[in-house]
Amino acid sequence: MKELIQGSEILKKNNITDVKLWAFDHNCSIAENYVKAIASVPGAMDAIDGIAFHDYGGDLATMQKILDTYQNQGEKKDQTVNLTERSVWGTKGANSMVTYLRNSAISYNAWVTMLDSDVNYHQWSTGGNDDGTTQYGTSDPTMFARLAGSDTEYWAAPEFYITGQFSRFIRPGYVRVASDEGTTATIRNVVFQNPETKELVAVVVNASKKKQNFKFVIGDEQFIGAVPAGNVATYVWGAVEEEKPKVSSTKVTLNRSKVCLVKGKSVKIKGVMAPASTTDKLTWSSSKKSVATVSNGKITAKKVGTATITATTSSGKKITCKVTVK
Repeated sequence: MKELIQGSEILKKNNITDVKLWAFDHNCSIAENYVKAIASVPGAMDAIDGIAFHDYGGDLATMQKILDTYQNQGEKKDQTVNLTERSVWGTKGANSMVTYLRNSAISYNAWVTMLDSDVNYHQWSTGGNDDGTTQYGTSDPTMFARLAGSDTEYWAAPEFYITGQFSRFIRPGYVRVASDEGTTATIRNVVFQNPETKELVAVVVNASKKKQNFKFVIGDEQFIGAVPAGNVATYVWGAVEEEKPKVSSTKVTLNRSKVCLVKGKSVKIKGVMAPASTTDKLTWSSSKKSVATVSNGKITAKKVGTATITATTSSGKKITCKVTVK
């Protein structure tokens, strides 16, 4: 099937070559039995790239369960789960998007993107009336609304900006990292990382009716923030470098053990610590600063006399160089 689709002249004309085949495309409530049936056929799971879900019934944790249990078990190791149909709105909807992403969905597709201001298009029937007429449902909010009767005038609804808190900052290829989920009564969140820059992105949702304070703790660093009632916020921060394990030096050497200088002249000596992987730092000192000073291995002659320059590692290893000033 994928080969046939990839041969489409329309796709070729638009330079679309990476065709994906997503199976199921229905509610979580009946997903597991469907996927289990596919998995029972040898080679069937390796023929698909992902499992698609709708959010109209069932436990959304089913997405994660199916990913962990049935996908990426064979030759294919890049299979995904995808939320392909649901339109959500407000902070309640933002919490739904957090749930999709926390259950490993790589997508959220809004079912209806735009209606006109009179809701005259794309109505759907909810049944027949007693008089034989058709009863139409009221649409949910959409990301955009078009001015009825106009082909050019439209405006963005709050749902557009709420969705943008996710889509603008969480880019394809980002990897979700673990975080405390929080609660719908206070704060919920989802955190992703850019695998190339290690930059972190957190979308924080406050669906409550009062301001909520929160704190992120990452290793030895932390930051605090607050989200007003009924709001969504995105936080982006640089990578927190992991502390490297300390490696003590076992030896230190100098490229010179004696130095003879004329007053006013300078010379640079070099200290080398072992092993090469050591995390120690090297510090320098002079026994007589009036005769000779030292800074990062650079010795400067001050007056006639002798002095001893000492290089000391963070682990306490020492070595000396005798300086004579003439």
